[in-house]
Amino acid sequence: MKRAETGKNMTGNILTGKIRMIALLAALLVSLLVSVTAFAGTASETINLKEGAKTSMTVSGAGSGWKAVSDNKSVVRVSKSGSTITLKAVNCGTANVNIKKNGRVLASYEVNVTSRSGMAASLLKSKAGYVITTASGTKTVKGSFDEDFAEEIRREVNEYRESCGLDALGRDKNLAETAMIRAAEISVLFEHTRPDGTPFYSIYTHHIHENLACRFSSATSLVRAWQGSASHQANLQSTKATTLEIGVFRKANGDGTYTNYIALAMGN
Repeated sequence: MKRAETGKNMTGNILTGKIRMIALLAALLVSLLVSVTAFAGTASETINLKEGAKTSMTVSGAGSGWKAVSDNKSVVRVSKSGSTITLKAVNCGTANVNIKKNGRVLASYEVNVTSRSGMAASLLKSKAGYVITTASGTKTVKGSFDEDFAEEIRREVNEYRESCGLDALGRDKNLAETAMIRAAEISVLFEHTRPDGTPFYSIYTHHIHENLACRFSSATSLVRAWQGSASHQANLQSTKATTLEIGVFRKANGDGTYTNYIALAMGN
């Protein structure tokens, strides 16, 4: 009985060992079969992005139940839709994006985010935040730029213009960076005069109109509020402007919350 019992246990152990081996081989096979379509057309495991940029990838062969995780969401945010993952570069720095399933890492990418080229890059001096020049020196503010919300506001403004029988306004890269600078600056001094004492149009000579706002989280509500002010509405309906850009700066309040500071810039 004892030997038969032992034999039964040994058989059980052998079967358990085989099952474990099969499971390990299956897991290894899944790892080998996971195919990640390269970000931005490159097969490198290091991804380089500019601040505010987005890029996507497609994951195949991982089955169901996998997820993508950024280990530094202040630098890179990850969203998933079906088999597609989108990365958004939020701030300068480095983050690792891991594709995981059942606690195992199937693929890993190092994402390096660098500052934009041009005027807006001069705002970012260090990890401490954005350095704003004031009349008496400098002030550092922490936060990030929300380009998705900025695009919603821009679309609302152009739709309003078209409803008034006016042309939708075009794009201007320099004006876009100007709007970002102004959005950060008004988190320090909420006026049309810049914190250093110069007028708002001193950044870019083609900047002719400016609307400001703060604490709005709805593009529709914001544009309606501007419509309710004669001076702001006049800018929205300008016949002199040919370009439109929006800057949204999400200022960190230090308690885990943020306040939106919004600058509308129109140019010619």
